Amino acid sequence: MNPTTVWVEVTNTLSVPYTTGLQRVTRELLSRLPGPETSDGPLRFVPVRWCPVHLTYRRLTPAERVLLAETPAPISADVGRRWVDRLPRPLAAQARRLARGPVVAPIRRAVGLGPKLPLAHPALEIGPWPRRSIFFDLEAAWHDPRSRADLLPELLDAGVIPATLVADVLPEIHPEWFESGPAGLFRAFLRAHLRHSMRFVCISDATAADLRSVAKEVGENRRLNTSTITLGADFPSADTAAPLPDELDGSRYLLDVSTLEPRKNHTVLLDAFDSLQRSYPDLVLVLVGKQGWKTDELVERIRGHLLLGRRLFWYDAAGDDLLDTLYSHAFLAVTPSFSEGFGAPVVEALAHGVPTVASNVGALIEAGGKLAEYFDPHDSADLARVIEQHLFDAVRHERARSALEHYRAPTWENCAAQVVAALAPLAKSN
Repeated sequence: MNPTTVWVEVTNTLSVPYTTGLQRVTRELLSRLPGPETSDGPLRFVPVRWCPVHLTYRRLTPAERVLLAETPAPISADVGRRWVDRLPRPLAAQARRLARGPVVAPIRRAVGLGPKLPLAHPALEIGPWPRRSIFFDLEAAWHDPRSRADLLPELLDAGVIPATLVADVLPEIHPEWFESGPAGLFRAFLRAHLRHSMRFVCISDATAADLRSVAKEVGENRRLNTSTITLGADFPSADTAAPLPDELDGSRYLLDVSTLEPRKNHTVLLDAFDSLQRSYPDLVLVLVGKQGWKTDELVERIRGHLLLGRRLFWYDAAGDDLLDTLYSHAFLAVTPSFSEGFGAPVVEALAHGVPTVASNVGALIEAGGKLAEYFDPHDSADLARVIEQHLFDAVRHERARSALEHYRAPTWENCAAQVVAALAPLAKSN
């Protein structure tokens, strides 16, 4: 019996010049899931992208397959940001609308700024969707050209089964944490899937519970077909390890790995650090992550901090090799988020043998289990108390580190197997 084809759109993943969040998940999973040439097993996964010239989905070119398998270099919050992102918000919005408009778009294509496409690709085009196949939204598809409110009914009419990965539903629950434009796109995407999809693959039980709650709130009362998978957190082995930056040598540094955005709650971490740094001269704070949205005041606080460059460091363009080194030498890893879909930094820190402190919210408790310590994310004094226990009590700290000696992070290979197990029943039901 031939495998059932699972179509996976990668338009967004191939379009952005960086890899975070769902772009990483998409790349990691597609490198391990049964590929287009698979001839046995229940499923084969075929990446596709939307062609804006021919207005159709197509398979990837050989060059695009190579690009999908690579991890783009990280971008800096300053250097890598587009000029439009540095404009005041009203001007930036006007510039984006102009760039997408009918006057500028042909000029962009003429000078080579448009999409890089083969001149013609009839052999790559999918044509009519094959009946009994599956369409699996894996990437940040709310940014993709085709609205799911239009696409998913078309797929169902063609006999294709829609399914989606759910990393979180936070723009529905806490819209104040997000820019209104992207949050609106996400909500439309999620509601289309809640109405039409046949399988929801969630990355934590907490996310699955939130999804069911949102479904009821928006009036989708059918029983959702959900399953939970565990994302991988195993680092690829580097040929050469990145050296520890000289400025961190000999320090006890706190490590926070996360994009700067409101729900990541960097303020409570900065407050806790400021309350402790005078009593512990070797205490250092290291932030790793690019600048996101709604963070102007936070970035101003970081860049204006009296200890910036001496005991406070922000690495906004750290590659995997440097991140691996930063984890390996950290004194404590701290994840102060108000909410998470999974909590990969917690698992990654534990896998590096680093005692870990995290907010006492559902998905982070799932990720850290009994091996992490928890605090109230609204209380910087509570976080400072937990950190100081490690700074002051060396025996306690070493006991926490020793407890991680036999910890093994969940792997991407196992995650891929869980995805196959979650979607395979859809093939059997055809």
